[in-house]
Amino acid sequence: MNAGRWLLALSSACALAHAGISHADESLTVEQRLDQLEQTVKAQQHLISRQQQQLLKQQLQIETLQQQDLEDIRAAGIPGSGDIAADTPASAPDQPSTPPADQPVGVPPAKEEQERPPQVTLLSEQGGVLTPAGSLVVEPSLEYDHASQNRLTFRGVELQDVVLIGVIEASDADRDLVSPALTLRYGITNRLEVEAKVPYVYRHDRLTFTIPRVNEPDIQRTDTLSGNGLGDVEVAGHYQITGAAPYIIGNLRLRLPTGEGPFDIQRDAFGVEEELPTGSGFFSVQPSITLIYPTDPAVLFASIGYDWNIEDDIDKTIGSVIVGTVDPGDAIEITVGMGFAVNDELSFSLGYKHAYVLETRTQITDPTTGAKRTDTSSTLTLGSLLFGLGYRLQDNINLNLDLELGITDDSPDMRATFRVPIAFNVD
Repeated sequence: MNAGRWLLALSSACALAHAGISHADESLTVEQRLDQLEQTVKAQQHLISRQQQQLLKQQLQIETLQQQDLEDIRAAGIPGSGDIAADTPASAPDQPSTPPADQPVGVPPAKEEQERPPQVTLLSEQGGVLTPAGSLVVEPSLEYDHASQNRLTFRGVELQDVVLIGVIEASDADRDLVSPALTLRYGITNRLEVEAKVPYVYRHDRLTFTIPRVNEPDIQRTDTLSGNGLGDVEVAGHYQITGAAPYIIGNLRLRLPTGEGPFDIQRDAFGVEEELPTGSGFFSVQPSITLIYPTDPAVLFASIGYDWNIEDDIDKTIGSVIVGTVDPGDAIEITVGMGFAVNDELSFSLGYKHAYVLETRTQITDPTTGAKRTDTSSTLTLGSLLFGLGYRLQDNINLNLDLELGITDDSPDMRATFRVPIAFNVD
């Protein structure tokens, strides 16, 4: 027996011992035992060889499947790769963003998106994004106005620059107005919108007159007046003329004299008013044009309008005169500003509004002599700084605050309007 067979026998014996073969048939000779062990080892080697072939085949199948899956992913893209969660950045700092599977690179947005101005809250009554077709916007609002005025009036004769003979009268007026209103807007098409506004007005004025006297107590008088009721109802239409930047929107607003006018209120025998009016008392037509130009991240806007107040024949006796035809002064108004979106929910706007009000002409007749004359008022210059703030509370509910601060003597000191537009899809 050579040494190789003995080594094989020893290794086989170890393998059989590990496999649990601890006892052999003692009747067999050593040669028979070696032959038996050799056959057992060959059988195990054959089994190991078959198992290795199966493992190799399975490994090849796995690699083939992985390669095929990789090719499929490269060809079709990862499903859902275009959907980005609200709290996930659009792209990592070191990776380019991947367009959605259904949006090829370089394709412009839909035509309807191109034809609509950007969704930035602009100042009220300046025009902006129109209501989509078939949508109704219900907008409750609350407006507060405050104006104060101090005047020093001299009634008498001025002999020199420093010598006055007569009466000096000082007056202080504080005027407050609170007006809740309901506005409805409906989109007929994506470019045409109609609007109606119904306000209720509450006014309160406090007038203080002071007449200084030498060596005597000053004469002081304080009057308070108030008035409340339905204000002037307004109807308007807005049409978007252009479908690309700069966006041009035409506006036409009609104000109806539904409120109590200045010639409808109660007055005393001297013609002094005893209550305050809640409306203008005249029809008014206001055409205007609004221009919107987006320049990321801001939106520039400007508007120009003409307020035509239609004259009317009053024909009423007020005090000791008869008031005939009254032609309220028309007004030219220009507004410029900028809107800026801070994020998807918050935006603000800044602007300046300037209005020039022409003279009001009133025809007066003396009932005793029949003499007629025309009184002409002074022109007014109204300049105001504008500030607007908009917050999207929900997809269909916004909160808007508009502030107007007067910077000329004729302008109200402050005007604040809080609006809550709520959109409904009625189609």
